[in-house]
Amino acid sequence: MSKPGDGIEVVDLKNKNISSLGKEGTTSPFGGLDGIESDATGTRYYVTDNPAGKIYSVNSDGAEYITLIDLHTQGAVDLGFIPNQSAIIIPLMQENKLVAYKLVE
Repeated sequence: MSKPGDGIEVVDLKNKNISSLGKEGTTSPFGGLDGIESDATGTRYYVTDNPAGKIYSVNSDGAEYITLIDLHTQGAVDLGFIPNQSAIIIPLMQENKLVAYKLVE
């Protein structure tokens, strides 16, 4: 489990550079972070917090994050984002099911 103050690290797959996403302890979510996906534009990341059952939306520059979805259950693990449908698919490990959410602007 991450502890408060830990941040999210981003790896550029082309040049292998590693950078922090946001300012530690203030703009990146913390907790039992499990899955991460980029949106279609690369301006946001969607992150699951397994024990809290939350999905966070994080600006790619780390300027802010919000709780996008609160599942009210533990076990939100790796997630998938379907860009052409603006949908997030989330496996709920402890309930043995998948849930899908359509994102609207």
